Order: sequence, then C-alpha cells, then structure tokens
Amino acid sequence: MDTIKNDIEQWIAEHFSGEDVTIEEYPYLPHGKKINEPLKNDYVIVYYHAHYDRVNFYFKPN
Repeated sequence: MDTIKNDIEQWIAEHFSGEDVTIEEYPYLPHGKKINEPLKNDYVIVYYHAHYDRVNFYFKPN
C-alpha cells in the first residue's frame, strides 16, 4: 500500500509542482486525491486503478 501512496504522491508532484493547488482526500475511489486549482476553477482526481495496476486520473468535465 505504501508503494501505491508513493506513486500517487509522485504523480501529483510531477504534474503540479509549484502550482497554487489544494489537495484533499477523495474517498470515493481507491487512494483517491482531489487536486483543486481554484485560480482556474478546475480540478483533477487521481486514484489507483487496481485492474490496470496503475495511477489513473480524470479532469473536471466541461
């Protein structure tokens, strides 16, 4: 489980380093995190996809 948590944290750091974001737990998906970008009125949800054994994400629908 620590590996999954580290993979998610690494993905977030690679894509949002230095940006003005807030990160909160997103309990509706496995190991889910919701990254809010208030200046852009946008968000992305990052989570672990067990079937594909990878970190997955999706952005706020338009």
